[in-house]
Amino acid sequence: MKTVILCRHSKSSWKFPCKDIYRPLNERGLRQGAIVAAHPITKPDLIVSSPASRAYATALLYFEEQLWNIGDLILDKTLYEASLDELIHFISNLDDSHKSVMLFGHNPGFNQLFTFITGRDQPNMVTSSRVTLVLDIDRWIDVAQGCAQTYESIQPSDLE
Repeated sequence: MKTVILCRHSKSSWKFPCKDIYRPLNERGLRQGAIVAAHPITKPDLIVSSPASRAYATALLYFEEQLWNIGDLILDKTLYEASLDELIHFISNLDDSHKSVMLFGHNPGFNQLFTFITGRDQPNMVTSSRVTLVLDIDRWIDVAQGCAQTYESIQPSDLE
């Protein structure tokens, strides 16, 4: 069994004129992101974030709330607005020594990944949401359509 935790970045601000990758979180994003990040979670073996400011900042909220070592966070440009194919390729190439991975990234890729590996539609993953999927595989290379079940799904509105 393998586990994938998808964390969509928190609400970002459009207040500042900047490139998309540098868009920061807004006040609501900081508040909701911290609420979801504080919800109990077992630290995964591998934690990878898109380098987009909004995804990285969301990941940092988890590290702060869960008291994890920031040295365990990896930034990977592959996750920046990754498509379904790019996400599948990323996951299928993970080292099998990792039983669980947590990804911080973006829609529509995360919604598409959820639909593909569970074989059912996920209502839109809202900002700050977290979905934990358990995959019925022993090797990451075996990730395939319909190989996963939802273990947990959390939205900010569930906790506020």
